[in-house]
Amino acid sequence: MPVGELIQWPKAKWVIKIRHPESLTDAEQRFHTRASGVVEFLNQNEPDIYFPKKRAALFALAMAKFEVSQRTVWMYLRIFWREGKVTSALYSNLSNCGALGILRDPRDKKRGRPSSIFLQEKNGPGINVQAGDQKNIKRAVEWYRANPEKTLEDAYLWMLDAHYYSQFVKPDGTKVWGANPQAVMNFPQFEYHSQRYLNPFDKERRAAEKNKGGKNPRDRHHGALVILHEVGTLAEVDALHCNISLVAEADRSLVLGGMVVIIIVECSTGMVMGFSVGWDGEAYECFADALVKCVEDKVEWCAKFGVQIEADDWPAEHLTQHLHADRGSAFMSRMADRLVEVMKPNPFANTPPMSPESKGIVENTVKLIKQVFRRMYPGTWIAKVGSQKRGVLSPHKYSGMTRNEFIRAFMDVVLEVNQRVRTTATQPQLVARGVPTTPVAYFLDALRTHRHRLRRVAPLELEAQLLTRMPATVSDMGIYLGDELYYLPDDGRQQASAWFKKMSQDKAKVSLALNRETIDVAFLCMPGKGGEFISCSLSPRSSQFLGMSLHEVQMTRKRKNELNKVETHNSLPKRVERAASMLRDGKEATAKTNAAIGNIPAAERDTGNRRENRSQERALEREKLGSDLRHRHGGTPQQPSKPVADDAENYDYPDIDDE
Repeated sequence: MPVGELIQWPKAKWVIKIRHPESLTDAEQRFHTRASGVVEFLNQNEPDIYFPKKRAALFALAMAKFEVSQRTVWMYLRIFWREGKVTSALYSNLSNCGALGILRDPRDKKRGRPSSIFLQEKNGPGINVQAGDQKNIKRAVEWYRANPEKTLEDAYLWMLDAHYYSQFVKPDGTKVWGANPQAVMNFPQFEYHSQRYLNPFDKERRAAEKNKGGKNPRDRHHGALVILHEVGTLAEVDALHCNISLVAEADRSLVLGGMVVIIIVECSTGMVMGFSVGWDGEAYECFADALVKCVEDKVEWCAKFGVQIEADDWPAEHLTQHLHADRGSAFMSRMADRLVEVMKPNPFANTPPMSPESKGIVENTVKLIKQVFRRMYPGTWIAKVGSQKRGVLSPHKYSGMTRNEFIRAFMDVVLEVNQRVRTTATQPQLVARGVPTTPVAYFLDALRTHRHRLRRVAPLELEAQLLTRMPATVSDMGIYLGDELYYLPDDGRQQASAWFKKMSQDKAKVSLALNRETIDVAFLCMPGKGGEFISCSLSPRSSQFLGMSLHEVQMTRKRKNELNKVETHNSLPKRVERAASMLRDGKEATAKTNAAIGNIPAAERDTGNRRENRSQERALEREKLGSDLRHRHGGTPQQPSKPVADDAENYDYPDIDDE
C-alpha cells in the first residue's frame, strides 16, 4: 500500500479522555490534594501573586509549608492558570505516560512526561518503547545506512511496514490495515532511540538532512537586500570549498581530492550568471574560468554535459560593470591584478575585513544552492571544509562522482534556482507588464527593453587574457607542457611557418595560457608579436587526456608512475633470476673453453722467451724508425744492429722512452 496511507494518526484525531475523580488511586489523590492546596494557598490573596516581590514571599511560604521546590510550585501555578483556574486541571497526568489508557502503578518506574495534546495529534500518541522494540529500531538504522539516498523518516516508515503492519480498528469502528497509532512509537521516539545506533557519519548525515544551524535564505523582497541598481551594474562573487572529493573519469578508484566552486551572481535580478568547478589550491584559476563561463553561450556549454536547454532558460552571456568579492586569496593576490587590468574601465572591489554581510546576495545564493542540491541529490551534500564532526571518516572514502558528473548536477541545481526556486525583488512596473518574479524573467526583460548595463566580450579573447601562464618547450612533436601534454596550433600554416620551425630546432622556451579546468585548448603567447595569442589544441599523441583537468592529468600521471614502480619492484625477482642464468651460462662457456685447451692454467701458457722475443721486436721497430728518418733528411743508412745473444744473463730492461 502507499506509504502515505501507512500512518493513520494525521487522519484520525486522538482524543484525550478526562478521568473521573472516583477512578483516581490513593497516590494520585494525594498528588491532587497537595497540588490544589499549593495553588489555593498562593491565590488566597490574589492581587499579591501578580507582583514579583510579593510573589517571591508567597513562594517561600508555600515551599516551607508543603515541602516542595520552587520549580514544583511554578509548575502547579502555571497549570492552574493555563486551564482557566480550575483545580480539575491538577489531576495527575502520569497515566498518560506511554500507552494511553494504561494506568501506571505508583511503585512502577516513571516513563517520562507525556506529550502535549498538539504533539500527540501531530505525531501520534506513542507507546512505551520496550526492549523488544530496540531490535526493530536497530534494523531500521542498518537499512538507513545501506540506503544513502533515503532519509531517517524513510527508515521509520520502513520499520513500520516491516514490523508493525497489521489490521486494527479505527475510532469510528472501521477495520483497516496499517500501523496502529495507539500501538506503535511515533517518529520523535524513533529518532531519540535511534541515536544509540548511529555512527558519527550517520549523525552528520542526519544533521545535513535537518539543516541544523542553517537559516533559510530570504527572498529578495524581504529585508534590506533589495537592490535598485539597473541590471548589469553589479555582480558578487563567492567561493564554496566543498567537503567532498571527486574521482577520475578513466579510473574511479583514483581520488582526485577536494574542490572549490566559484559562483557569480548578478545583484539586481539574483541570477547565477556562471560558475566554475576547480580544485583546492587553484582558486584564482577557477575564478578566471568562472568569468569566462559568464560570457560563454550557455546552450553550448550545457550541451557538453548532456543538459539540453533553450536560450531563454539561461540568457546570461555578459559581464557586469562592477565585480564585488571578499578578501579571499583568489581575489587579493597578484594574479588578481591581471583581472583588474582586463576589467578596466569597470572597477573590481573587495569587501571590508570580517564583513560577509556586505555581499549578502551571493551568500544567500550559496545557502540556497546547498539546500536545493541536498534535495535533488539526497545521497550527497556539499558542506564547507572542516564542517565534519569529530570521528567522521574522511570524505575521500565516500567519493563517487566525477568532475563532469558533479558539473552536470550543479548545473541542474543552478537552472532550478534561476527559473523556479528563487524569487527576485518585486518591481511595480514589471508586475504591471506581467513579468514573473523570477531571476530569468527579469534578466530577459532587461535584455529585450535594453534597460541594462551589461557588456559582451568574446569568450576566446577573455579566456586568453585571464588564463594562467605556464612555461613550455617547442619541439618537433609539438609544444611540450609536461606530463605528456603536447599542443599543436589549430592553424596548420602556423605550424609550417619558418618561425615555428626555428623555435622547434632551437628548443625555444615559450609561454602557454592554459585553462586548468579543461586542458583541451591552450593559447600560445607570442611576446614578439604584439601580445598575439595563437590558439592551440592537444596533439593526437595526447588525446588520452581529452576532457580532463590539469589536476586530473597530474594525478593520473602520478598514479601511472606509482604503478610503474610497483611493476618494477614486482619484476625484480625475474631480473635477478635472468642475471643469475647469464652468469651460469658464462661459467659453462668458460669451462668448455678450458676443456678444449687441455685445462692448462693461464700462467703457464706461452712462457718460453716471452721477454726476449719482445725486446727483439722493439729493436727491429727502432731500427726501422731510424732508417726512415735518415732517408727523409738525407743521412746515411745505419748499420743493422747485432743480434742479441741468446744468453740467460742478458736481460733487456724496458726503455722508459719506449714506454
